[in-house]
Amino acid sequence: MENLMISTMPIKPYNKINPGLMIAPVICDVIGDILKCKKVLALNLLHSYDDKSVDLDKYLSKIVEFDINYNELIKDINYTDIYLSKIEQLIYMGFIEIKKGIVLRCDCGKVEIEKKSVINNKNGNLYHWENNKMICSCCNRECKEYEQTNLYMKIDSNFVNDISISPLFLKKELCNLLNRFSEREILISKNRQKDYFININNQRFNIDIDMLWMMFNQVEESKNQILIASNHQLYQIFISNYINNIFGEKSIHYIATPYLTNGEHLDLIKKIYSKHSCLYKKLVVLYSLKWKYKTLNWNNGIIELLNKLDDESLGVLYNHLLNINFDEQNSIQNIVNKIFSEINLNNNIKVLKRNK
Repeated sequence: MENLMISTMPIKPYNKINPGLMIAPVICDVIGDILKCKKVLALNLLHSYDDKSVDLDKYLSKIVEFDINYNELIKDINYTDIYLSKIEQLIYMGFIEIKKGIVLRCDCGKVEIEKKSVINNKNGNLYHWENNKMICSCCNRECKEYEQTNLYMKIDSNFVNDISISPLFLKKELCNLLNRFSEREILISKNRQKDYFININNQRFNIDIDMLWMMFNQVEESKNQILIASNHQLYQIFISNYINNIFGEKSIHYIATPYLTNGEHLDLIKKIYSKHSCLYKKLVVLYSLKWKYKTLNWNNGIIELLNKLDDESLGVLYNHLLNINFDEQNSIQNIVNKIFSEINLNNNIKVLKRNK
């Protein structure tokens, strides 16, 4: 398809590689082959305060083990100049403003959040509540109020149009995000994060790394993009789509993958990695995903069934998926949804019986 690219949103490498970290790369490889488009594997090193070179090597070796192919490898840390330039453009266009505000911040700096966005006694990813006090879950210190000058990005409802996403049922949650954040301002500069900054009127502002991560869609020049993230990142997808709408240069479809739990169990990991066949590993990932659910378990039945197949049978199944038919005149959203609907082991297994 013309000028189309599919990419993972930048993935952070870890020392311990949970099978879930292979979901986005496998989807990128397979969908890219079906659509015959450029495939990009993007890696997130912006969030790393420590040297991640060893973890990166381990993760890339796992990519090789799965025989995941890509046309380009992107490390987001190499594109910070583009990100910061886009931030400056948003300031010039009036979407980002300098304002004083009250933030809640802990001693270690891991928690730094606008006070207005906090809901009392509702825990967050990095904090929890004790005796009506917000406590950092990292340093276990109370988050205190500070008045400081920051950068805020306004969510203008004129630029939050209908988002193209798979699976479709997630649009409801994205509409809820629109209702929650429309015409509000979000904090995009942080006191602690000092690696990436801009200077405005001789004042330095340290840019929130999450904000930079959400601008990944501005790195690639492809006008038509498919970006893959987890459905736990819907807020980030919402902001990413908003930023793209402001610049108005690209057509983007997002894939928000289901979250597969219980992947940390050693017995399950052994089963998933029990065969050397890369096709087996890819098919375990593809067939374990059920696109009608946000969260589900790795399916032991599917893993056991695929484990019994020889390499020839696995190849027949995989090639069947690569030859899924679609109408190029349809929207990318409809094409992707059709492809996902046809990745069904109960139906695809019939191909093996016809080939016998």
